Amino acid sequence: MELQSDEGWVVWCKANPKDKATQTFREYGKCIFEGKRAKVTQTNDNQERSLGGKHITRARGWWKRGDVDACAAQTNMQCWASNNMTFDDEQVAIQLSEAWEHDSGKDEVVLQGLEQHFCRGTEAGWFGCYDFAGETWAGDGSVHKCAMGAGSVCFQRPGHSLTVRVGREEEGVSSPRPELAAIVV
Repeated sequence: MELQSDEGWVVWCKANPKDKATQTFREYGKCIFEGKRAKVTQTNDNQERSLGGKHITRARGWWKRGDVDACAAQTNMQCWASNNMTFDDEQVAIQLSEAWEHDSGKDEVVLQGLEQHFCRGTEAGWFGCYDFAGETWAGDGSVHKCAMGAGSVCFQRPGHSLTVRVGREEEGVSSPRPELAAIVV
């Protein structure tokens, strides 16, 4: 993607990643929100292991363990958008802040009432995913220390997961390769 000429991109990322220099979107965009994670103290130490509450995200390497539960964010997060994107800055800041500070657990699809109509109108709804009688799998891939890995987990069979190492170090690494490998696994 040509970030300098594309006007329609938005990125959700760590506020201070180790590979910040390689993230070119920072050069061609503007930070429109920064979410600060809750500090862990003696009184709120249990929040780190919470399935609900504020600042929820997927745990790192969730696909390796087959762990689809949410957990408290371990780092501050930012939302970046193209410099050329036009939107109501104040309204966006309010909506992102409300989402970041939301007190309930992760979203679950409930096919009742208005949500049913909304869900059936999404891409997944058009593909018939919500009425699928077979097994449902989730997958992901990652690059870490010059190695790529991919994995998937079955929602109907907790504990049933598949993982695989992708490629060789001398081939180099890229994010799309393990992401696509997760689909194949």
